[in-house]
Amino acid sequence: MRAQSTFQKQTDFALADPENLIRVENHADGVVIRAAHDNFSERRKRSFIRYLAAEGHIPDCYQSEEYGGGALTWVVDSFWLAQSPALKRQTGQLMQRVLLLTGFLWLVEMLVVFATSH
Repeated sequence: MRAQSTFQKQTDFALADPENLIRVENHADGVVIRAAHDNFSERRKRSFIRYLAAEGHIPDCYQSEEYGGGALTWVVDSFWLAQSPALKRQTGQLMQRVLLLTGFLWLVEMLVVFATSH
């Protein structure tokens, strides 16, 4: 079994079937899996947990169904998806630039249309 310190503290997954966003958090006392939607059956959850352990995202002790050696918590919430203020500001600035460029190109196009119509 790998030492707990060798695992990433946090790993994000975007799954297509079923569509879901998942964050895996490794803590000293266990693992927390946060899902944005409640669309995983118990069988699918167990399969995903075995995959995480096999790929080295969480300790190997979680491969068995009893999760011996640590606590595993599966939480359904979308609060972790909230955007940071810096990301919102950056996105707003990008959208302003796109709108200004679009307006400028539209204005140039209108000037060309009027210039060629006379």
